[in-house]
Amino acid sequence: MLALDPETGRRRWHYQFTPHDLHDWDANQTPMLVDAQFLGERRKLLVRAIAGFFYVLDRLTGKVLLARTLRHECLTWASAIGADGRPVL
Repeated sequence: MLALDPETGRRRWHYQFTPHDLHDWDANQTPMLVDAQFLGERRKLLVRAIAGFFYVLDRLTGKVLLARTLRHECLTWASAIGADGRPVL
């Protein structure tokens, strides 16, 4: 996921959902941009389901706010997404 500044074209932030993707798990799902309450705070969010996880990112900063497994028993590449946004292998 890549966020660009519309005025300058410079990169604001990026996030790789599947780091070092050797299996070509490209996502064809459209990320959704949502303005909503999250943990008691009004935020601009990006939500997406990809590679067995459901993600909620702050779309202004790229910070991963939530990453949960969709079906834990089917996941083979990571057991969780850590607090730093990186997969736990």
